[in-house]
Amino acid sequence: MIRTDQSFTAAAWLRWSDKDGDYTVAEQRGTHQAPFRLGNTPDRGLVFTLTSADTADATVQGVQSDVEAPVGEWFHLAGVYDAEAKTASLYLNGVQIGTAPVGFPAWNAATVMTLGTNILGDLDETWVYQRPLSAADVTGMIASATATATLAAAPTVQKKAGPIPAATQAGGFDYQHPKLENCIASPGETGYAEYDARIQERPYSSCWSAYLYIQHYVEEEDDNGNRIKKRAFKLGSVWAALAKSVADAAIAVQNDDTLRFRATWVAHSYLGNETGTGVVNGGVTGVKPHDMKMFTRLDEFAIVDKDGRVKVPGNKLRGLYLDMLVEADAKDEGDCDTGDPGGPRDVSGWVTNSDENFLIQAEGSPTHNTICSFIPQISLHANGPGNFMNIPLYSQKVFDERGKLIGILRKGSDPGENKRWVPNFRCDWRIFGDNDPDVADRKYACVNTRAKQVFVMSESRDTDWPEVTRHIRAALNADNKGTFPPLRPGHDWTKPSYPPTRKILGNEQNKAIPGNWGAPGANNPAGAPLTRGPEVVTSAENRLHFQRIDLHMDQGAIEENHWLLANVNKPYNINTCKYYERSKYPNPDKPLVLPYRRDLSCDEYPFANSMEGAKRAKGNYSLRVVDTTQNRLHGTQIWKFFADFRVGEGNKFWVLTED
Repeated sequence: MIRTDQSFTAAAWLRWSDKDGDYTVAEQRGTHQAPFRLGNTPDRGLVFTLTSADTADATVQGVQSDVEAPVGEWFHLAGVYDAEAKTASLYLNGVQIGTAPVGFPAWNAATVMTLGTNILGDLDETWVYQRPLSAADVTGMIASATATATLAAAPTVQKKAGPIPAATQAGGFDYQHPKLENCIASPGETGYAEYDARIQERPYSSCWSAYLYIQHYVEEEDDNGNRIKKRAFKLGSVWAALAKSVADAAIAVQNDDTLRFRATWVAHSYLGNETGTGVVNGGVTGVKPHDMKMFTRLDEFAIVDKDGRVKVPGNKLRGLYLDMLVEADAKDEGDCDTGDPGGPRDVSGWVTNSDENFLIQAEGSPTHNTICSFIPQISLHANGPGNFMNIPLYSQKVFDERGKLIGILRKGSDPGENKRWVPNFRCDWRIFGDNDPDVADRKYACVNTRAKQVFVMSESRDTDWPEVTRHIRAALNADNKGTFPPLRPGHDWTKPSYPPTRKILGNEQNKAIPGNWGAPGANNPAGAPLTRGPEVVTSAENRLHFQRIDLHMDQGAIEENHWLLANVNKPYNINTCKYYERSKYPNPDKPLVLPYRRDLSCDEYPFANSMEGAKRAKGNYSLRVVDTTQNRLHGTQIWKFFADFRVGEGNKFWVLTED
């Protein structure tokens, strides 16, 4: 929440699938109006407007740009209200596309800010400032490093989602391990890092890269949200040690000058082979499944002026010692050990050799996972290698145990390391695939708990199961009211033996089927994850809601029919797919006869092994008749995905369908 009767700036990264929508990126509503609106209208395109009062007939002034929003790609939108100048300005990708006078005083709505109202697409990384940013400031949000705080970071210039493809077997498995250079060049993919930090979270890796700044004075936010300058006592002493060595070289150093350098780290973890004595596609001798490697780099040292221009290059700096540290703490059971650091080096030593590597090893037991939390940081030493102070190299956002954002870490507070957004790797002592001859055994692994596991299906690439892919795509479509069983008001889903009629009644509803990685909008129920349930039990419970049960169809109608277990030799021959898609089976003109075709089977989504399956879905699931061989091959691929990416009981995952 901000005071909307004062100067402010609101900005966000956006990706829309429709340029003609009536969208609101950010607003704080009063009783009848919102004092400002940043968004899009069908007739005027991108807009940033203000209203004169909280009344139904209020006057609207500001920027109505008549500029169309980009479609299907990330773009940056910023609105700036300057109360003193009485102007509203709108920026698209750092370029001003309009400015307009505001002829009335702004008013304040003391309500919670809402984001992304009615947006058809994605919203990420929202900025709100209680001051008017200049054109250069807005451009700097996406095009250059900022230096207004003790710690700042090089900005992200593009947004990109990176789902992990469906798992493959030995010889084709790809960890997607980034190198330090890859991390430095990557965009911020998760949305959980500091806004301008570059970060990647993948199942077997994590990386972070940011420009850091040390100043004699730093800007902080007081209790009223105002930006104030304070002397940075500890950092100022570090700065003084550097300034002295530079002064000895007859170079004038000002209070507004800043020590800038870049910190980057990349963490790699591994998947065990069939024996657990080595790793799949290891490529490095001696690596074990519970080994994790962290590669670190400090570079780009320089003293820069207030405009970011290099004043003293790194090869001229002396007198500051830096020590790269990586602590590894174990959460719950087990232990995580890391080797000894290399010790502090003068900045000149880092300029000569910028890298340092660490090996972290997890210890545990077959009955418990071990969560290893890495805590990378830089220790700064002034006037020699004596310890001085540490700077964390990870996001300062704080989360609760469910992953919900609590707030921003402030000086003097300590929420506990396990709640900060530090890299976390879950190491297990399980064997996946040992119950399936078609799935290679995967014994032990460590995976990044911050990454999202996404099972990707493509109709064009995955030619072994196109019918299953088409079914899941239909189930995940926003307009899925035509899927079976039909969802209608008032149906009792606790009685699976009495399925809703297949006849079209006109009151069929769209279903909220979860697990869709591609679902637009942050709060869309379709984007909620699937959770793998206990083995065997979950699948059996879900399938008993549409097969291996007595079926009583069209009760009370002339078409009334009954398929009873007592009348069949094989209970699995009874399923509701045969009722809903009777035309795919022999003798469709004989509806009383239980149909049978060996080459057809009943496919369900959400998957039977998920807690969101038919039993608990209250009708929000889909069934379809598909080819039996395709169904079996697709099921095997899911088990390979579970094995390769360690999706076990209680773990969450998503699916994505592509052309």
